[in-house]
Amino acid sequence: MILIILAISSRGYSMISEAELQGQSSGFMSKITSDNPDFKQKITEYLNGVIKSNNSAIKLIDKFGLFIFDCKKNGVVIHKTRFYHYKDTFFIFILFRDRQEGEYTLFLEYEFSRSANTCTLMNIYFSLVFHEKKEEIENFFRYR
Repeated sequence: MILIILAISSRGYSMISEAELQGQSSGFMSKITSDNPDFKQKITEYLNGVIKSNNSAIKLIDKFGLFIFDCKKNGVVIHKTRFYHYKDTFFIFILFRDRQEGEYTLFLEYEFSRSANTCTLMNIYFSLVFHEKKEEIENFFRYR
């Protein structure tokens, strides 16, 4: 079985199989489209965009799959999502629930290039509960 190794931070590595990644990615897609049914077509188009870095690339939906996989390992689950877009800029708000910390939010703003089918992170906000991890989370979503 092929394993995809993801370096999320200097803390270590998360390992996930292709099947697990597919499951996490499709689970996130299902959640965001069911929470935002009016935007299903745009969500699908944008999340299938690619994040490029040097000689590598990853689909944005798979980036979310990796992130959700790591969150679940740490007892964090998605409670609600919101999606908005204006022209080729889109915004994803995620409300998380954690047994120890309660609720907190993640806001991501991306710019989508139709010609290159790429997504570029423009802005990120992670609630104050995890303010000290903002740089780590920002680097995770900015680079492959």
